[in-house]
Amino acid sequence: MIQKRYVLQILFFLISACGVASAATLTPADYNRAEVQKMVREAHTAEQYRQLAEYYRWQQQEFEERARAEEHEWVRRVFQVSIPEKYPRPEDSSRYRYEYFSYEAARMNSLAAHYFVLAAEPGR
Repeated sequence: MIQKRYVLQILFFLISACGVASAATLTPADYNRAEVQKMVREAHTAEQYRQLAEYYRWQQQEFEERARAEEHEWVRRVFQVSIPEKYPRPEDSSRYRYEYFSYEAARMNSLAAHYFVLAAEPGR
């Protein structure tokens, strides 16, 4: 019984430590647009490609989070009573923002995948 308790405590510690480590790796450095463009131009090593891939993966997660929030707002606004003649309707604005964030998330996903492939290629 005591051994099970210790095993569970160790397992809990390892899982929480992995969660902290993965959360620490998901936060990218604060790059501005010019720095990212410079990194893209100058990337030649696997480590540089991996860094770009992680940055774009983080951007993808940010856009997905914003899309989920906007989708929630879109659904909420659909059930509000509004003036039918008004354009754009509030739900249209939320839908457009949701579509934009979803599009950007997909674009960041493709960029991240591209740089992960470049980082994994031998001879680079």
